[in-house]
Amino acid sequence: IFICCCCSSTFLITHSTVLLNLTHSHSTVLLNLTHSHSTVLLNLTHSHSTVLLNLTHSHSTVLNLTHTHSTVLLNLTHSHSTVLNLTHTHSTVLLNLTHSHSTVLLNLTHTHSTVLLNLTHTHSTVLLNLTHTHSTVLLNLTHTHSTVLNLTHTHSTVLLNLTHSHSTVLLNLTHTHSTVLLNLTHSHSTVLLNLTHSHSTVLLNLTHSHSTVLLNLTHTHSTVLNLTHSHSTVLLNLTHSHSTVLLNLTHTHSTVLNLTHSHSTVLLNLTHSHSTVLLNLTHSHSTVLLNLTHSHSTVLLNLTHSHSTVLLNLTHSHSTVLLNLTHSHSTVLLNLTHSHSTVLLNLTHTHSTVLLNLTQHRSPQPDTLTQHRSPQPDTLTQHRSPQPDTLTQHRSPQPDTLTQHRSQPDTFTQHRSPQPDTAPFSST
Repeated sequence: IFICCCCSSTFLITHSTVLLNLTHSHSTVLLNLTHSHSTVLLNLTHSHSTVLLNLTHSHSTVLNLTHTHSTVLLNLTHSHSTVLNLTHTHSTVLLNLTHSHSTVLLNLTHTHSTVLLNLTHTHSTVLLNLTHTHSTVLLNLTHTHSTVLNLTHTHSTVLLNLTHSHSTVLLNLTHTHSTVLLNLTHSHSTVLLNLTHSHSTVLLNLTHSHSTVLLNLTHTHSTVLNLTHSHSTVLLNLTHSHSTVLLNLTHTHSTVLNLTHSHSTVLLNLTHSHSTVLLNLTHSHSTVLLNLTHSHSTVLLNLTHSHSTVLLNLTHSHSTVLLNLTHSHSTVLLNLTHSHSTVLLNLTHTHSTVLLNLTQHRSPQPDTLTQHRSPQPDTLTQHRSPQPDTLTQHRSPQPDTLTQHRSQPDTFTQHRSPQPDTAPFSST
């Protein structure tokens, strides 16, 4: 069945081949391809059409939106469909791939499209080529096993919701100015982000996730955030980067790596965490702020030949800190207030400045420490004298008065005898 679509008709197709030429048109196309095995070829070149395709339980193929300003709504629920090619388009693409096994190949080269992909409960493979695009991509990958690819030379905004997913996300953001928001809440996803030479902003929400995040931030100015309550493995390659890395590792079991030759600023919040942090700061000029309050973390810092500034707050922590400062010019400030941490410092051939605040750090005698700081050396000598009477005299405000009060026994006797010579004479 084929009906002229210029009058906004509705189709019901079973095993048909549909070729729609909508060149320079302003049509509205509604295609119901439920349970069909149709092949749909849409040529929407230079069109302003509105296309609504219901491909539920279909095995259809949808093709080609070159140079279009169309609005495309594709319902691919329970489908095995393939969707292709939005080159040089300003289209709005809404893809519902719920419970589908679709293969989605979107070529958005040089486009200004808005792509909304709902991949809930899908096993879809999504290949996104956003080269030189200004597209907005919203990907809902909830409970999915999907794969997402490639944002080279883009200014795109990418929002990835990977809640409860087991997805593999491969994002190539080389030479991009993209904004990437990744929600990996309760996910087991594998995220590989190549941000080489990019100015992207990456916001990672890994709350309660078991994801593996590999971030290549070589020569980047990127920002990476938030691993709360995660069991994620974070591998950060910040070689020759000027990135600002803010990692909230609260209640995490994460691992963080590698700042070689970087000028990065790293702020690590490891409050109440059991993380293993390995920071390679060789030949770096980084600023590292580590908050290890109430943590049981293991921190290994390699500061060889570095000019970094390291501030470690180990208040109330049980962490193990190993600092290799060989041939470094770093400034290390360690706050160990009320901590039970183990700090091992290798200062071989260093020019570093190490400031250790050990306030109430396993101090056995607080009173002795107070007297040790007394400005009177003689008083301290008397305190260590083996004569207990001297110590008593040291605390007496009036030693002469006490001695004189006890040294006149005759005066006390005479005080009770008013006239010793008169009594015998009166008796006679």
